[in-house]
Amino acid sequence: MVTRSFASYGVDLPPVDPKEVELRVFKTISTHDKIDPKNVKTTSHLTNDLGLDSLDQVEIMVALEDEFEISIDDVDAEKIHTIQDIINFIIKSLNRPDPRENPGAKYDPNMEFGPN
Repeated sequence: MVTRSFASYGVDLPPVDPKEVELRVFKTISTHDKIDPKNVKTTSHLTNDLGLDSLDQVEIMVALEDEFEISIDDVDAEKIHTIQDIINFIIKSLNRPDPRENPGAKYDPNMEFGPN
């Protein structure tokens, strides 16, 4: 199972296993009613090879969001054309550091301001 780090819980988890992501992507995509699982390869183009129209692709993206607990916005979805694009996007998303881990400058009550 692909895991993520949740800073608010103090859990430090290892990076995502790319092979596991690939297997879960294949499984998720293969369950779509228009897709023949035998045609699912990393090089498969969603439209040209798998015959998916835009609505089918939206359904696939929603299924992947549910499977991996990530968000794929419209701008990113438009850049996804192949199964490998999906895998790369998910790995990148899951390995992205949580912004709560480094929220910015911290207040130091002993900090001095201005010339001494």
